[in-house]
Amino acid sequence: MVTKNSGKTRGLCEVKRKQLGHTDQSAATVSKQETAELVGLIKNNGSTVFLNGHHHLTSQYANEIYLLFAKAQVSYHEYLKKGAIGNDDFLVIQRCGPWRVNDPACMEQLAVIILAIVLLADKARFVS
Repeated sequence: MVTKNSGKTRGLCEVKRKQLGHTDQSAATVSKQETAELVGLIKNNGSTVFLNGHHHLTSQYANEIYLLFAKAQVSYHEYLKKGAIGNDDFLVIQRCGPWRVNDPACMEQLAVIILAIVLLADKARFVS
């Protein structure tokens, strides 16, 4: 999701054929990849007024869709720029879902949420 006037990325979307693994090992691997994607988004776009400072990633694994929201402390942005680690350099990621693509009620609920995110991104382009 990219804004028209500034070209800033407001969110990412990824799709994978395989279902999200529910073992500790596969969940950790996915989390590392998603974290890396969100860190790249934060590093390239800095802080944001969008979604109350949260960055957004939509992930689909086979028939399940998850929404991830990441919020970095102010010092975390400095860590990404300078590499100096402080006591409060945290990135907090929340995963919501799954919404199942073969369940009409799930898709209706997810559509409302994604529409709200798109509308907020559109509104944010006039602010940032």
